[in-house]
Formats: sequence, C-alpha cells, structure tokens
Amino acid sequence: MARGAHKAVKRAYERGLSKSDPEAYGDLLKKFRAMTGAARYDLDSADIAGRGKDIDCVIIFLAADPYFFRSGYFKSFLLRRLKKATLADDQKRALAVLVLLRVTEPRRSNRHDYGRLAAALAWPPLDDALIGLAAGGQLETQQRACEMICRIISRRPVTANGTQQTAEIDVRSTSP
Repeated sequence: MARGAHKAVKRAYERGLSKSDPEAYGDLLKKFRAMTGAARYDLDSADIAGRGKDIDCVIIFLAADPYFFRSGYFKSFLLRRLKKATLADDQKRALAVLVLLRVTEPRRSNRHDYGRLAAALAWPPLDDALIGLAAGGQLETQQRACEMICRIISRRPVTANGTQQTAEIDVRSTSP
C-alpha cells in the first residue's frame, strides 16, 4: 500500500502535477504520508530477542517493505536485532524468503543487512536456494546471489575444529 502510494506520487511529480495542480499533488502527498505512518509499527521497544509475537510482527513489517522517511535505517535496525534473536523454524523460513527476494529483485534495499541476517540464520535450505540462483538464471540475479553467498561465508562463525557452520558452498563454481 505504502509503496503504491509512493509510486503514485513519483508518477504525478514526473508528469508535472506539482506545478499544474498543487492541490491535487498535495492530496497525493497527504495520502502517502498517512499510509507510511500507518505502516510503521512501533517496533523500537519490541522484545525481538525473546518474544515470538514481536518477531512475527517484525517479519510482517519487513515483508510489507514500507517506504517512509528513514525507513531504510529502521529496517537495518530491525534486521540487526533479528540476527541475535532465537527464531523458530517457521520464522527462519519466512526470513529466508525475504532474503531470497532481495536477491531476485533488482533494487538494493538493505541487501547487506539481509546478507548478515542470512549468515546468522545458518539455514541450509537458504544456502541451497542461493547456490541454485547463483548457478542459473539472469546474470544480475546470479551476481546478487554470489554476493549474498560471499557475505554469508565471511560472516558465518568458525567452529572449534576450524570448519565453517555452513553448507558446502564453493563460490568459484557458482560465480557467473
């Protein structure tokens, strides 16, 4: 909803509505601000580290991908907090879907933070999906998948015996 309102404002501005009909353009801006204000759930005080309900609210918020002033910073803040949270399998699955969307969509939107989250998830199905995306498909998607895999490898903790806590990922065989 908020993203659609943002696109409407952008299209109106490109058509020159801000100069030809400032009142109509102002109404579009008001609608956009109302939608983005409603989209921002007050998650600053949420107990992400310990409560499943709050984690679910954060996942829904990130999936909606609302657009408002400083929304990128706010999403980065939430993604950093999610890295440290104890997640159920269904929450890991939902976050893995969001990580894969950041790889398959052309816009950048917090891809670095999603990469850090992917490393913290240590979710083998996500690793396998990223390897599949890196091995085939469009060149841009392959590059983003390789970037995400590299971020995962660089961030995964090394165990006591010197191995990394990850699926067998050979970046050389998956790079486009």
